[in-house]
Amino acid sequence: MEPTPTTSTPRPSLSPVSIALGVATAPILTAVWTSRTVLAALVELGETSEELFRGDRLPMLFYNDDEEMGR
Repeated sequence: MEPTPTTSTPRPSLSPVSIALGVATAPILTAVWTSRTVLAALVELGETSEELFRGDRLPMLFYNDDEEMGR
């Protein structure tokens, strides 16, 4: 029986740059996700406030129901 040759897989080098990149990836992705969520919430808040205050600028229309009915 022949022995099977073992091949060792090369280990990735752990340079300071690759370590820093690995450590910085999660906070950067979290910041991007948070900024997109905050932006969407602020846009929604702006649209809602615009709809809310749109009615405040309309003129009040006063009319008498008796005159309209022809009495």
